[in-house]
Amino acid sequence: MNSKDTASVAALSKDDVIAWIRAHPNCLIDHPELVAILEWPDDAQDRSGTTSLADFQARRLRQQVSQLQDQLKTLTQIAVDNEALMHRLHQVTLSLMSIDALDDFIAELIAKLKSEFNATVVCLHLKTPPPDFEHQPGIVHLDDERLSWLMHDGPLTRPQCGRFTQEKLKSLLPIPHDPKCQSAAVVPMADLGVLVIGAVDQGKFQPHMGTLFLELLAATIAHRLLPASPESASE
Repeated sequence: MNSKDTASVAALSKDDVIAWIRAHPNCLIDHPELVAILEWPDDAQDRSGTTSLADFQARRLRQQVSQLQDQLKTLTQIAVDNEALMHRLHQVTLSLMSIDALDDFIAELIAKLKSEFNATVVCLHLKTPPPDFEHQPGIVHLDDERLSWLMHDGPLTRPQCGRFTQEKLKSLLPIPHDPKCQSAAVVPMADLGVLVIGAVDQGKFQPHMGTLFLELLAATIAHRLLPASPESASE
C-alpha cells in the first residue's frame, strides 16, 4: 500500500466504515476472505474457540426481539393508562355538565382535578373574570406583566408542561398553597386565559408528555365559561 492509499484509509472515520457496510450488506459474500480476519465478540465463540457467525446473528436477533417485546409492553401500558385517563376525563365532564351555577362549576372542577388527577393546586387566569368572581378561590385576573416570561414568543397556543423555577411557579400559582409545587401544566383556554395545574410531584408534568387530555379539559372549561364572560354578556 503506497502513501496515498495509507492517507486515504487514515482519512476514513469509524462512521464512514459503518455507513459503507450498511450500504453493502453483501460484502462478506463478495469478499469471504474478510471472515478470517474479523474479530467477533467472546460470546459468539464455542468452547473450542471457533466462531459461528450464524450463532452470533441468532443471538443478535433474539436480543432485538426481546427489546421489541419490551417496547411493545411499554406502549401497551401507555395505551391502557391513556384509555383509563380518557374515561376519567369523560366522567368528570359529565359531572360538570350537570352543574348550573358557575361558582359551583368552578369549585367542583378544582375538587375533581385534585381528587381524580392528583393536582395540588389549580388556578384559572382569566382575562375578564365574570362579575364577582375575582375573589373566588382558584380564579385570578390574568396579569400580562406577571406572565410576560410565558408569552414572550407570542400568545400561548399549546400547553406547556414541566418543572419551573419557584419564581415562575409563584407567578403561575399566586394562590397560597402548601406544600410547594414542583411541576406544573399551563394550558391556554381559547381567548379566555390560561389554566394552570400544579403538583408536588416533580415528575407529574414533563415537557414531552402528551397533552391531549389537558387540551380537552381546557376546551370543556372554555365552553362553560364563554357564555358567562363579560364580552359575551354585552353582545
